[in-house]
Amino acid sequence: MASARIARLARAEFEAALPEVILRFGRFAAITLIDTVLVGPSVEVAGARWDELLFHELVHVAQFQALGAERFAREYLKGWVAGGRRYARIPLEVEAYALARRFTAGERFAVARELRPVAGD
Repeated sequence: MASARIARLARAEFEAALPEVILRFGRFAAITLIDTVLVGPSVEVAGARWDELLFHELVHVAQFQALGAERFAREYLKGWVAGGRRYARIPLEVEAYALARRFTAGERFAVARELRPVAGD
């Protein structure tokens, strides 16, 4: 992974930084936009929960790098619609959660090699 930025924001900054359409998906602990992870004010930035959350978001950084911003957005929204508009069914999220669980369980691997090809690759 080339690089990523982590920004911890106050609640007002966090909500102001996100487009209204994203907020309609619900409240987030964190959200990744290309190479920047925005972390909400209620997130404790220490411990196992933080490690798993951060790894999950860094998987999204790797997905953005692999797909490009436009394709990531298209695949994310396509997955959201195909999954009945349920966050837990978005393939890019399913993949990020699965890889984060493996990391939290102590497995070490190169994320870029574990990303599943997206149709059309």
